[in-house]
Amino acid sequence: MNRSSSIRALSLLGLVWLTCCADQRRIDRSELKSDLKSGISLATEARLYLQFSAEGRTRQSFSKGHLHYLAEEANRTEKELQQAISAAEDTQTLNDARLQFGALSEQLTLMGQSPSDADARVHSMRQLTKICKAMEEAKGSL
Repeated sequence: MNRSSSIRALSLLGLVWLTCCADQRRIDRSELKSDLKSGISLATEARLYLQFSAEGRTRQSFSKGHLHYLAEEANRTEKELQQAISAAEDTQTLNDARLQFGALSEQLTLMGQSPSDADARVHSMRQLTKICKAMEEAKGSL
């Protein structure tokens, strides 16, 4: 391989690397901690929503809109975390955050599908409590 071919090959390799990694963003500890705090807040708000719903203190139109908002926020953060890369020492926490935001997104979607089912509400409360606890633990590891 001559010098010109080597330069072209390296240039092509660099272009492939940039294209491959262009969607990833670096996330530092404070951003990861902030995302986890937001997730805890979303899960807590969803639990409060379930309590109010069980007491008949929410309206149908508000319920649908609010659940949609919570799910969209969880989905947005989940997608951002999927694209993120962290320092080596925070990789496990980032993976935990991804997992918990995925669980939160799924739970919020399920809540929207059966808002008046009492058994589903109890199950959702339990799941949201688990998600909150896992996010608190992940946040505490930072």
